[in-house]
Amino acid sequence: MSARLPGLRRALLGLTVALAACAAIITSMGTGEPRGPRSVASRERPPRAKQDATIEARVHPPTPTVQTRNETRASTGPTLPRETPRAPSHPTTPEHARIQHELGLIRQLSDAYDRQDSAAMRVLLAEYRHVHQDDPHAMQAGYEILADCIEDPEAARAEAQQYYTVERASTLRRLIRRSCLELD
Repeated sequence: MSARLPGLRRALLGLTVALAACAAIITSMGTGEPRGPRSVASRERPPRAKQDATIEARVHPPTPTVQTRNETRASTGPTLPRETPRAPSHPTTPEHARIQHELGLIRQLSDAYDRQDSAAMRVLLAEYRHVHQDDPHAMQAGYEILADCIEDPEAARAEAQQYYTVERASTLRRLIRRSCLELD
């Protein structure tokens, strides 16, 4: 017990010194009155109304007025020369239009799949095949399999497995796996 007393005394002494330092800091802060020789004029503040008007002018500058033939109206700000409409950075080519059409069909096919509407998918697929004969990503075949899986998952299972195995980069693999292959 006596071995702990010097440690306790040191802790109490440290606490006392810390409290005294805090008290000295608080006392030196004072009441906020300026110390030292200053004139009375430096302590005066402008009237509150003048202060508010100055702040208001900085925040909301006055709006200049514009005189037209028959009316005076407030200007919306400095008038800048009107810019001529710029041409797009690249023109829309027939290739761009074809890609946008294909993406629109894919979006509609995905929406029809989400609704489990195989009849709408087949109508969209007929348009897709008619307009876009080239199908480098095998999207038409994938959506055809998905439509088959909606109607009869067991009958479309072998074809779905073939597509899933061969078309490794297809974005439809996940949907085909979920709809056709994971029937358990």
